[in-house]
Amino acid sequence: MKTKIFLIGIFIILSSKFIISQNFFPLAAGNKWQFKVTEWDPSVPYSSIDTTTINVIKDTTLPNNINYFVLDGYFPLGGMLRSDSIGVYYYDSRDSSDCIVYNYNSKLYEPYKTGFQAGKDSAIVTLQQIDSSEVLLRKTKTLSFSYNWMIGHIITLGEEIGPVYFHTGGDGTTLRIDYELIGSKINDKTYGNITSTRNSEIKLDNYTLYQNYPNPFNPVTTINYTIAAKDFVTIKVFDFLGKEVATLVNEEKPAGSYSVNFNGNKLSSGVYFYRMHAGSFVETKKLILLK
Repeated sequence: MKTKIFLIGIFIILSSKFIISQNFFPLAAGNKWQFKVTEWDPSVPYSSIDTTTINVIKDTTLPNNINYFVLDGYFPLGGMLRSDSIGVYYYDSRDSSDCIVYNYNSKLYEPYKTGFQAGKDSAIVTLQQIDSSEVLLRKTKTLSFSYNWMIGHIITLGEEIGPVYFHTGGDGTTLRIDYELIGSKINDKTYGNITSTRNSEIKLDNYTLYQNYPNPFNPVTTINYTIAAKDFVTIKVFDFLGKEVATLVNEEKPAGSYSVNFNGNKLSSGVYFYRMHAGSFVETKKLILLK
């Protein structure tokens, strides 16, 4: 009897350890995820396909004395994140708070309030699905979360893999962008396919979108770009949820170098993204508004 109780106790301890060790977003310097990006723009009769990479650059201790990882590349929560056995957190620069957004232990189909901002209100997130899927030839447990204040916005995280799919927009009037994982490098092990091209090096001939300056900025910044031939050019700014907040360029231009100013005086502080379309050239860069 004592042996049986002892074995049950060991099983409970091991099971608890397994549950506690779960990590659906393994963050470490050098880890990376590469995605196929498909853009669906309802204003034009076409979609475009590209790739983008999220790189974990380093870890750093922020003013709230908590350690976060710095990400290069677009991710819905921004570029300062941490994760543990409970969930994924982001750093809110407005009040230095540590906000959990993806809570692994939340109840299925029961919305919960987070510290993640949706305009002036905290976002409401729902765990929509718990599943087992094959991701990059590996069978893994997956969790899918949605934001019920934004139609169609969902993200799927794979255990010991990280983000495997997410998209923004998609209400029929705004740009929808789908991100599908095609390769990852986790703790020096590579899965799937990862190209060596960095986000900032994606160019087509002499079409170039430069990093805005200054960055961070308050409230005005300048964006420079060049086009190799006469083409119709659009440059739009989006928030980190994919909602369009400004159109800076939307006209045909002859070949040459140009600059355009972006004024964020009516926007709140945070991470934004600007995207340039010119013919088959598409590139996106990040800008940071700090007031």
